Amino acid sequence: MYLITGLAASLASVFLHPAGLRSVGASGAIFGIAGALVASFYLGEFSLPRAAITGTLRSVVMFVGYNLFFGAIIARTDNAAHIGGLLMGLLLGALIARVAPQSEDAGRRVGVLFVGLLSVFAGALWLRHLYPVLK
Repeated sequence: MYLITGLAASLASVFLHPAGLRSVGASGAIFGIAGALVASFYLGEFSLPRAAITGTLRSVVMFVGYNLFFGAIIARTDNAAHIGGLLMGLLLGALIARVAPQSEDAGRRVGVLFVGLLSVFAGALWLRHLYPVLK
């Protein structure tokens, strides 16, 4: 999940800033993990009390909102990478919560992650076609 969302974050950064290196670091992947948590807490079924899930969900959403807000204010922060990682994390987290919610569904979870990896690969090919200078 971390690797796939990190790659998606990098692709989002390249898409919005093709002229040069704009993003270096792991924050896009961290936003991806946050997105996966939000989706899985919102859509998933857990044996934990709802109050515990709601509190954690609120904390993750506040983390995302706070960092996106301050990322918009601080010019050196690459919110494109943050949003790219977040969106891929939301997608993968939602798919896992719906397609493979049980830990026994390891094969399905790997399948979801493979679909995510294929999506990143397709996005990279599309970017390469969109911006021939990246070849």
